[in-house]
Amino acid sequence: MMDYVLITFLIILGAAALVVIGFAVARLFVKDVKEEDSGMKGPSNEQIEYMASVRNRYFNYLVWTAREARMANPYTQRPSFAA
Repeated sequence: MMDYVLITFLIILGAAALVVIGFAVARLFVKDVKEEDSGMKGPSNEQIEYMASVRNRYFNYLVWTAREARMANPYTQRPSFAA
């Protein structure tokens, strides 16, 4: 009688072989789609400018939030070493 570990190993090995064979068949028969052929266009200039402004607004909000948090907690202030 075969050991259960050996049976499990053979099943995993067979599954891996099926994945490799499936990939090879798909690679042979499926047309390779390139970015130019996909019909997807890049973002317009207006969208690029809008997203840049959104990122800038969000970054400014994060800076403001961090500044407010530092001002609310006096223990996070940097000590002044000036004499």
